[in-house]
Amino acid sequence: MKVGDVVQSNFRGPKNVEGALGIVLSIKEVPANSHRKSGVLARVFYPKTQKTGWVNSVDMRVISASR
Repeated sequence: MKVGDVVQSNFRGPKNVEGALGIVLSIKEVPANSHRKSGVLARVFYPKTQKTGWVNSVDMRVISASR
């Protein structure tokens, strides 16, 4: 996953619909602490709702890689 990729959430919606599509805006490495494991967070923009949010990279899959 890198900046500019189109990603989709692995989570299903209320009526078993596919997860939300979004565009990766930035990526941040997160160190481990007492509350969570280390990993990679991605800031994703969701065009349908016009909102952004930080998501765990393991919860998303790449639909279309940027060039």
